[in-house]
Order: sequence, then C-alpha cells, then structure tokens
Amino acid sequence: MSETIKIQEHLKPATCMCIACQRVTHHDVLTSAEIANTLHISDDYEIDQSDLYQTLRCRGCESVTLRKESWSSDEVDIDDMGRQYWPTKTEYFPSRESAQMYMADAYLLPQEIYSIYIETKKALIANMPLLAAVGLRAIIEGVCRFYGVDNKGTLAAMVSALAADGHVTNADAKVLHDIRDIGNLAAHEARAHTLDEIKIALRAVEHLLNGAFVMPHYTKTLPPARPKKLPQSKQTQTQTPLPPVNPP
Repeated sequence: MSETIKIQEHLKPATCMCIACQRVTHHDVLTSAEIANTLHISDDYEIDQSDLYQTLRCRGCESVTLRKESWSSDEVDIDDMGRQYWPTKTEYFPSRESAQMYMADAYLLPQEIYSIYIETKKALIANMPLLAAVGLRAIIEGVCRFYGVDNKGTLAAMVSALAADGHVTNADAKVLHDIRDIGNLAAHEARAHTLDEIKIALRAVEHLLNGAFVMPHYTKTLPPARPKKLPQSKQTQTQTPLPPVNPP
C-alpha cells in the first residue's frame, strides 16, 4: 500500500450545520489534511481511496467541528442518467445525523427538566440510543416531580396521575406510557430501540414539553380577551292609536 499526505491552509470558508447555533452557518477551515492511498489487491487490480480531514470553526459561535470526506474507487454508484460516479461520504464530529433542531425556547423549561433534556439531546446527537432512551424516561420523571405526582409509587401511576389531575390529556398520557416503556427497556434490560425510533419518541416528548411549559408562558403575555358584545335587544315600537273617525 502506498500513501500520500497533503496539508493545506488558508482555504475558502465552508458552509455546514452548526449544532450550537442550530442553523447553517459559515465556518473557517482552520486545517485540512488529505490522506490518499492505493491498495494493491492483485497485479491487475488496485483500489484508490482518500480521506480528507478538516477542522472547521463557526464564524458565529466559534465552536469547532471535525469534518471527514472520504471516497473509494471501489464504491461506484449510478446516477439518474445511468452514468457511473464515485460518491463522497461526509461525516461530522459531533455527528449531524441526529442533530435535529433543539425545541424552540427550551430555556423556558424548568431547570431540572431542561438539564435532562439537553443531556438526552446530546446523547442522541452522539448516536447513543440507549442513553437517550434512559434520558426520555428521566424527562417524564422530572415532569411528574414538577407537578407533584411523584409520590404515586410507580412511574406508570405517576403518568396516570398527570392525566387525572388535568396536567396532560389522556391522549398525551398514552404517548408518555409508550415512551416510558422505551425507557424501561433501556434502563432495566439494557436494550434500546433503533435510533430513528428514539428520534420520534424525543419529538413526541418535545411536543408535550412545548404544550406544558413553553406555550403557557407566551399565552400569559397575550392581551385579555375582549368582552363579548351582548346582542342588542329589539326595541318594541308602540303605535300611536289613530284618532276616532267621526261619523258624518
């Protein structure tokens, strides 16, 4: 195997998703190193492959990301026109595959729930579904403590108490029970659902948190509802009697 290393500096800025800024931003390319090698499989067959490593720094928050772009002559694909091409695989560290947007205004969550939510989200971004599933269960427990129903014994009873006290709807309680089962499987049996299933479960939890904590905060700032106008009562019109007609 033969190998070459190429170092580059002062490259043009790159554009990619920033986890901290939660949007696509411009990044300065601090360093760039390309490692190319050729694998000699046989006398008449070789495989060329290349890995490009770049250190990126967001121009907004200055957080640093490692980007890896790799391709191999042995990995061929076909485009829509039927032509062969060699696709480039791009990876980011921390991973962007699970880096969905954090829920809007997450800072409005109670501090305990906010901390658990952020750690759960980071576990999902790091592609750790087992830890993320445990985090989902912990979020539910935090919600139960916030509403004072954590003295009901089991977590199942706590979730049912949330619905009985009117903090969540019966439909939301059913979703929480399903997510509780996901967390129990991870916490007690060390078995996790797939990463996509955990993503869906977290989105459901974000929806519930938004309805329980974020939206009530903003509804308090709305102006008071205007009093309804009462329908105007119909005025009874009195007819003046006609004077009697004198007989001729």
